[in-house]
Amino acid sequence: MVNPLRGGARNNGEPTYSQAEIAQSARIAMKMAKTLAKEKETNKELIDVSVKSADFHHRMAAAWAYGLTKDNNNCLYSLLSDKHPLVSQAAREACMHIARVKFSDPDVDFGPMPNSDGIEQEDAATLWQSYFEGKVKQRNSTTISPKKK
Repeated sequence: MVNPLRGGARNNGEPTYSQAEIAQSARIAMKMAKTLAKEKETNKELIDVSVKSADFHHRMAAAWAYGLTKDNNNCLYSLLSDKHPLVSQAAREACMHIARVKFSDPDVDFGPMPNSDGIEQEDAATLWQSYFEGKVKQRNSTTISPKKK
């Protein structure tokens, strides 16, 4: 199967993109993401609405905005399973960014990989959610330790 992120035909009729189209989509979505992330509290509702937008650029922007604000949440996890390959990859990049910046873990990557099917995307979302929940528990247990007598 040919990678839709690299161009070429896919068997199931999903769209394919040239490198120029991918770069243009990324520029559009990242510009939106930076705007949304800049004023996170003001734009939180707008980011959450963007997750459900029919325009994949909005969903990409939402994924990257969650990454830029280090906000791992259920909306971000749902974007990992998005049918549009550029959206699921944006969500993956956001999760990897959060792992690097928020948890100082530069090498973690649970996917989904390009060309992943729905089951693999759901598995990746479950793994990312478990990873982040474990990191939060770990952080909480080391910062809130019982007093020694």
